[in-house]
Amino acid sequence: MEDKIKIKKHIEEILGGVKQMVLSTSKDNKPWSATVLFASDKNLNLYFFSTKNRRHSKEISENPCVSGAIAREHTKGLAEESHRGAQFEGSCKLVTQEEVKDAYELFKKRFPEIVEYHTLEDATKELYKIKVSNFVLFDTLNFPENSRQELVWES
Repeated sequence: MEDKIKIKKHIEEILGGVKQMVLSTSKDNKPWSATVLFASDKNLNLYFFSTKNRRHSKEISENPCVSGAIAREHTKGLAEESHRGAQFEGSCKLVTQEEVKDAYELFKKRFPEIVEYHTLEDATKELYKIKVSNFVLFDTLNFPENSRQELVWES
């Protein structure tokens, strides 16, 4: 259990320190990746805005299974900028009416400028939630002997 808590802590650090993720979807065995801004909650759910006409949004409406990657920029020679990132898989959907206010506030806090583009009223049409089922942490700084750490996560 202690390892799970330690791994979760390092995943939270990465989620808090990086603002973009690569989101991967698929349709008819053809993968697609898109870079999106994201916010996360205490249960490690991930949230992002997108319009319904984007390829990844269309694919999510037909196949909610997604994966992605969130990585810190690497700076050679600096220990605090060692290779650190997380890959994930989970299920994605538009936020529900019950979730929209809290999810919108998380996103607005992380990206105050987002209010210029999205209002709370738009959020149920364009704000997506990824319920992550599995994280794979890659962290050479905190786990130098075995940098790949897996966290099966049920929020």
